[in-house]
Amino acid sequence: MPDTELKGTADQTLVHETDFDPESGQSAVVTLIDALTTVQDADHDEITPIGTVVDGDSMETLVERYPDSAPQPLQIKATVDGWDVTIRSDGVVRIYDAQATSDSTQSAESTVS
Repeated sequence: MPDTELKGTADQTLVHETDFDPESGQSAVVTLIDALTTVQDADHDEITPIGTVVDGDSMETLVERYPDSAPQPLQIKATVDGWDVTIRSDGVVRIYDAQATSDSTQSAESTVS
């Protein structure tokens, strides 16, 4: 069963959200790359190549083949250039500030100890 928890609802800061249409063949990978360049105000050649973090072909296949009838969309999560990214099979790409997540986790851990 896929991870259906909506990461970012409580412990992350959403900095960018965009979408793609998996039904029309729009690429999840290209959408992710475009979103990362937007967030970082960078050119495509200035960001970490996605292929060094995730297998782009496998990600595309998972997104394309995940059944629309599933109760929750498939979520693929990774960290790229210090950003937590989530690509969903329903065509949503979200980018979160990984540093804010790390800071809140450290803060929560220090409160618990």
